Amino acid sequence: TRKHLCQREIIHIACPRNYDPVCGTNGRTYPNECSLCKEFFRNRALDKKHDGRCVRVWPAIESFPWG
Repeated sequence: TRKHLCQREIIHIACPRNYDPVCGTNGRTYPNECSLCKEFFRNRALDKKHDGRCVRVWPAIESFPWG
């Protein structure tokens, strides 16, 4: 989990500008792990959900009452 991978010192440095997206448990895509770690120190409930961009999954049409 992010809690043991993020080092407290990271909040005082600028993150690299490389784009290697990660998805946070808040549904937001972060440009890289460093950006996610910086946000983690502002919101301790946050964690990494998975590598890559967050994807919204919309319910299938059949699941709607009129479908």
